[in-house]
Amino acid sequence: MFVERRGSKRVELKNTKMKYTTTVLLTALALNAFFLYETKAGENLLENAGFELGMPEEMENWSSSIGFGTRTTSIASTSPQEGKRHLVLSVVTDDSDTTNGGPGTGPGRSVVAQSTVEGTVLPGKTYTLSFQAASPEGFYTSVAPRYLVEWLDLMNQPVGERTFRSFANQIGPDGYYNEVSVQVTAPPEADRATIFIDLEGGSANNPESQNSVLHLDNVSFKENP
Repeated sequence: MFVERRGSKRVELKNTKMKYTTTVLLTALALNAFFLYETKAGENLLENAGFELGMPEEMENWSSSIGFGTRTTSIASTSPQEGKRHLVLSVVTDDSDTTNGGPGTGPGRSVVAQSTVEGTVLPGKTYTLSFQAASPEGFYTSVAPRYLVEWLDLMNQPVGERTFRSFANQIGPDGYYNEVSVQVTAPPEADRATIFIDLEGGSANNPESQNSVLHLDNVSFKENP
């Protein structure tokens, strides 16, 4: 009887310690998350927002890719909205394009993207994506500047809606910068976000070259207060 009671007390004491340790650990994690997201509210979750960092013709923190047609994604210093550098996306598609194997290669596409750090997005929170955009001569009707906020979960898998949306009607053909600003809400299970901005379109059946250019500067993605 005496040994059994001692064993019972030991088990009870051990369980109490485990419960206490678990409670302290969960509390510490909750406080850490609270202060992490609290400091991020109102701050830009994107790095190198004005494309100022990087070697000439290079940009830190951002990735770029190109599709069909004649297309470029490049750093320039000709007409930044602020600072010394900005990003230029361009597509040229025509009936004589031989870049990818001969005439009729299809629409062009130039895209730039950046992902936020893991854990910087909270489900249900609203965020504002904004950037400065300009077009020296406007866009052909078949070419569209677009944006996409792709939400990712803890396993880096897409969650929620994934749709590119045009912002052509928010900038004019006069070469002046205009602010494009949209609000989005993080879906359940969202843990981070990837921001895409691209210039896509054109018709390879058009006998005349279609040259569309987008100037981009000061991109931000912030949690609303």
